[in-house]
Amino acid sequence: MASPKIYIRNYGFTFLEILLTLALFVIVASLSLAASLDVYKSFNYADSQSLLLTLLRRARSDAVNNIDGLPHGIFIQNHTYILFEGRNYQARNQTRDLTFPTSSNIDMSGNTEVVFAPLSATTSSGQIILEDHIHKQTIITIGDEGQINLH
Repeated sequence: MASPKIYIRNYGFTFLEILLTLALFVIVASLSLAASLDVYKSFNYADSQSLLLTLLRRARSDAVNNIDGLPHGIFIQNHTYILFEGRNYQARNQTRDLTFPTSSNIDMSGNTEVVFAPLSATTSSGQIILEDHIHKQTIITIGDEGQINLH
């Protein structure tokens, strides 16, 4: 009489299958992380640019509307935008300062102080340059009649 055959079914995963699955997971996770970092940097750059434009327009608007009868301006220092009231940053009324931190990954050059005259919003013309090593640089030009343009 022949002995009965016993079949053993294996329901588990092999070590190789587990390693391949983990390797694929690591690859997908690293690609996702790299993509999300680029999106985060893009957001920070766009946010800093938008904030600077908004503050320049606000300083110009406050000067045109002759708020407190003083010039209004913006000062850029150590990755911080400071909206101030006064003929220049040194002679400003410090109690009226509004400070806005910005991303430390963005390099800023050009004019660090822009002051708009009351009623006319005239100012000295110049440029503010923003760049972060990923995007092309953004140039904000300020005309002597107070125009603010983004290039």
